[in-house]
Amino acid sequence: MEECNNGINPESSQLNSTPSFIDCSEFPSLDEPVSIPRQLKNDVKHSVLTRGSTVFSKPRQLTPDKLKAAK
Repeated sequence: MEECNNGINPESSQLNSTPSFIDCSEFPSLDEPVSIPRQLKNDVKHSVLTRGSTVFSKPRQLTPDKLKAAK
């Protein structure tokens, strides 16, 4: 495992006393690549239920100066 190197000196007592300082050793999974599938610890599945058709609006015409720049 590589050392957490975020440009901050963790030896600084001032940084360790601030509430925004995060010790990377507390979260070892942050060093792992995201693309590696890992075993899930539960069987929770998240889904978003929707009804009806998707929201759609007709595209607006560009202003003449933006249309000229796009061409």
